[in-house]
Amino acid sequence: MLKMAYSFRLPPITDLTIEQQMVLSETQPVSLSGGAGTGKTVVSLWKHIENTDTLNKNSLLVTYTKTLRVYLYNCTLAESVNASSKICSAFNIINCDEIIIDEAQDLELLTLENINSYAQNISYGADFNQRLYSQGITETEIKNLFTDNIEYTLHQNFRNTSEIINFTKSVLPDFLISDADIEGILPIISIVNDFEEQMDKIIAIVNDFQSDAHNIAILLPFGDGKNNQGNIWDRLYNQCVEKYYTHLINRGIQCSKYYNDESINNVEINNIHITTFKSAKGLEFDTVIIPNFHQFRNNISYFNVVNEKDYYVAFTRTVKNLYLLSSSELEFIDSNTYELEG
Repeated sequence: MLKMAYSFRLPPITDLTIEQQMVLSETQPVSLSGGAGTGKTVVSLWKHIENTDTLNKNSLLVTYTKTLRVYLYNCTLAESVNASSKICSAFNIINCDEIIIDEAQDLELLTLENINSYAQNISYGADFNQRLYSQGITETEIKNLFTDNIEYTLHQNFRNTSEIINFTKSVLPDFLISDADIEGILPIISIVNDFEEQMDKIIAIVNDFQSDAHNIAILLPFGDGKNNQGNIWDRLYNQCVEKYYTHLINRGIQCSKYYNDESINNVEINNIHITTFKSAKGLEFDTVIIPNFHQFRNNISYFNVVNEKDYYVAFTRTVKNLYLLSSSELEFIDSNTYELEG
């Protein structure tokens, strides 16, 4: 199987809604909120491109995770080489006219206070349902820091189907999640008995959907399966990126991988990508596969690096298909919100 690149897609500026266009036309710094799939990143990208190419501003687009920077760079490249060259880490800021921060909830207060000293105008987008890092700034803190920003909220979900959203609400009933108007198919919980059956199912799904324009993600809670002492721990390794990547490569599936602890500078994203819940934030895929879903409650209660927000991010990465591989049904989930297979 040949390795194929991730299919990067930036909607044309003419496709933006009136709500999104209002943010673009705002001349004052913006505070942009909205749930997953509402287009916060798309608006930030177009605002950065317009700043650079139309308004001749020295603009920077800033985010925290490496994979999201790669995604933003590739989405911007086809529209503006100049704008794509000004996408950077939150820790590599230079003085400029305007800084736009995507996924601002990932950053610490001290980091944002430092960024605030590099430009007169600081705009940001944030969704605090996706605040995955304990050190990330709170909603109150960021509003107190950027007191003059004009607040906009995006409401329409352009990524997820109503079936995905209804399933997410059933699993995470305490989350305030906007409805979706797009109709699709139910998520599938596939019963598998062991690791080998999971691998067989993943490969079958990949073979069903793989094409140049179809992006597939396999999302896991852990990166390399090591504990705080740097030793491999089976309880982590059985749900880690490295294990699934190694087995898929050995079975002839060409894919890319990334997790935050991996010491690499050049992040690769192919159209079959294995990554952690946290490193998937900001990205979207046509098909998402989540193995070991029967470990949902155990992961949240036992491991301090995984919580309900991680699963919220994972569920809402998909545009079309969501597969959850599990050794059993989870009784607390409304059976009307998914299809059982196996």
